[in-house]
Amino acid sequence: MTLALLLLLAVQQPDPVPPVPPPKSWDRFTMLMWQYQTDVIRDKAAYESLNLRGFHVDRRNDKLQAFARESGWPYYVDHAADKGFLHLGKRVDPISGKKEVVVRPNSLCDPKVLRDMKRILTENVTAAKGSSVVAYAFDDEISTGNFTSPIETDGHPLSVAGYRKFLQSIYGTIDRLNAQYGTSYAGFDAVEPKSYEAVREHLKPDALGRVNL
Repeated sequence: MTLALLLLLAVQQPDPVPPVPPPKSWDRFTMLMWQYQTDVIRDKAAYESLNLRGFHVDRRNDKLQAFARESGWPYYVDHAADKGFLHLGKRVDPISGKKEVVVRPNSLCDPKVLRDMKRILTENVTAAKGSSVVAYAFDDEISTGNFTSPIETDGHPLSVAGYRKFLQSIYGTIDRLNAQYGTSYAGFDAVEPKSYEAVREHLKPDALGRVNL
């Protein structure tokens, strides 16, 4: 569904985003240290003794970014789209384990969620402007595994619409899709996504004989 969302957003984008030339610092290999149990300002001499002159900033940090402007050391902005913004936390309880597709809280298709994320990104990118920042990490994405709070299929109407557009771009005609999956949909508008719970139920051990391994 994330891929379908990206395709939908691409269709809605009226003009292509112009390319941005990379900074001069990208003409070489540079180690940008994640500052676990270190402080690049306090431990500057230790960094230099190891020929390390790169670090990270979590979202924004005026003190570290001032250091970057003064020293010229390159750094990357981690969690540029915030940390935990999309995590469901306790909101996962009433929707987890359901076999039907549900609308994900903090859906990436929700216009308000997108506005809030763009605001966060704008604030963090603006804070880094004019410094020696060389990269941004956008890693607070929708979770699809067991280690966070999963809901893998988003039933938001815009998400479903993007999914259908994605299928149409892949198969071209509904007949080709039906032939592939043994379905009988009248059109792409009739296609409904399946939840992971429904897929898991279908692929329980007693159904392994139906899987082409």
